[in-house]
Amino acid sequence: MVVRASEVTSRELPAVLRTLKREAKDQTSLYVVVCIDEPAEPDQSKKLAAIVDQAKSLNGAELPVAEHLRVGDLIVDRERFEVTRGGRRIHLSLTEFRLLETLMRNHDRVLDIGYLAHALFNGQPMSAACNILWVYIHRLRRKVDRPPCEALIQTIRRRGYMLRSPEAWSA
Repeated sequence: MVVRASEVTSRELPAVLRTLKREAKDQTSLYVVVCIDEPAEPDQSKKLAAIVDQAKSLNGAELPVAEHLRVGDLIVDRERFEVTRGGRRIHLSLTEFRLLETLMRNHDRVLDIGYLAHALFNGQPMSAACNILWVYIHRLRRKVDRPPCEALIQTIRRRGYMLRSPEAWSA
């Protein structure tokens, strides 16, 4: 979520915070970007501090951000920017890492192609972003789902992609 401090009045701040709280409940992690565009008034920095402080204390504590994500034998160490599967280290580009992280945070859920394309390639025309997404999914599969490992990244026809945990296969 992007919050522009110059567009938020004191009256609107509670509505922004309610939106942040709702999004925090819907996601494992919540990223908030606060922008200040050429502060027109000295009060802008106070407004920025208020938005950041309120976002950090939505539930009385800072928002948790897991350093490790795990689905089956696939592990992402976000702090070290490392990915391993079955003890084998996997080298990923930044975009591949972000795509895998998004799939892992939402494992066992279908993520719409448009959602993924927008999240990873915001600003690209949709048709180009979808084609680029397909290329990155293909590259990620070659690296993560390499035999003899079970395929985790699934294509859901006409919908999108999902990272299916091994537990979901057996259920």
